[in-house]
Amino acid sequence: MRVQKKKVNRQAKKQQSTSPKHLFIGILIIVLFLAGLFGIYYLNWLNSQRTTAPSDEKYYFADSRYTGIRSKFVTRNTAREKVSIEYPVTKNEKINHTIANAIDKTDRDFRGAVILATTFDQPLTETISYQVTHNNSTALSMIVNIKQDMHGAHPVSLTHFWTFDKKSGEVISLSDLTEQSEKATGEIVAAARNNIKETIKQRQQTELDLNETITQETLSNFVITDGGNSLAWPIGQASLLPSAYGELTIKVPIAAVAKYLQNPTARKLANIPKPPEPKPTPAPAAPTVADSGSKVIALTFDDGLGPYTAQLLDILDQHGAKATFFLIGSKVSARADVLRRMHARAHPGAIILMHDIHQTSVNAVPCILSALKQQGYSFVTVQGLLGNMAAGAGYP
Repeated sequence: MRVQKKKVNRQAKKQQSTSPKHLFIGILIIVLFLAGLFGIYYLNWLNSQRTTAPSDEKYYFADSRYTGIRSKFVTRNTAREKVSIEYPVTKNEKINHTIANAIDKTDRDFRGAVILATTFDQPLTETISYQVTHNNSTALSMIVNIKQDMHGAHPVSLTHFWTFDKKSGEVISLSDLTEQSEKATGEIVAAARNNIKETIKQRQQTELDLNETITQETLSNFVITDGGNSLAWPIGQASLLPSAYGELTIKVPIAAVAKYLQNPTARKLANIPKPPEPKPTPAPAAPTVADSGSKVIALTFDDGLGPYTAQLLDILDQHGAKATFFLIGSKVSARADVLRRMHARAHPGAIILMHDIHQTSVNAVPCILSALKQQGYSFVTVQGLLGNMAAGAGYP
């Protein structure tokens, strides 16, 4: 029993003597791990805070293809990375600063990935360029395109885009464009959603619920394109839609939303067509004599001019009556003076049908006029009786 007890004691002492050693090793491993994390963090922080270009960075300036804008080109070409960046240099420092900040942040993230990369079968690549889509006296629209290949599952494709006030250098938002009109902004957002739905349909991709992703906030920045005739949002892959939907440019023709952009701000920025003039409400047609309830009648004479037409006009004048004449063209030239007299007294068209080429008809007119006057009739033209008439139409 004593021998067994001594053996147990020796084992206990051995365990006590090795425990601090194991503890020390564990602590050392943790310290080294934390030191490694701190080193990585410090390198990233140092890279983000740098104010001077790294030694492997080269740059130069050149005129761009856009009026009034130069380009600053920055390149880095090493075994670890291959980088090409084009910065726009406008005449407004605030615009330059806004764009450069966005580009620099993207580039810092890329350099962080380069630092963390452990294997380099080929260098990581980054290309950043810009595109001006609109440039008038008031506004400048610009897209920054970012392509990165870190040899992962998918290359990175990003965009930044703005429309700037060229005088102040401020970014113009969608709310600024509509002069804070919630209704107008909402209608433009709805038009943007419809454009995405149509694009997805054409690509034969699964429909998406866009109410949470395509909003006034996510569409706050925009560019003007197509010569000032469209609003656009160039969306990078996985920026607003799932990665499987790829890159997509939302485009809304200004003409489609022009009624919501009838304000001074929008007119300065883009081509805002005036809304169509409202069609004037046609004046109600003057009531015809027949509608007045009075007793009226129209006398008509066909197939003239005849040898008795002048006599008939005298009779009509004596009774203060109007009549309507349907003439045969071949008979007009011979009695042009009668026609001028007829026209001067505004005699046109039909209802008691007679012929002024027959003496018997003309002789009957005084009796007809007298009898009808006694019955309370007044004499009008066909147009006065029926109102405005259309050629080729039938009338009861």
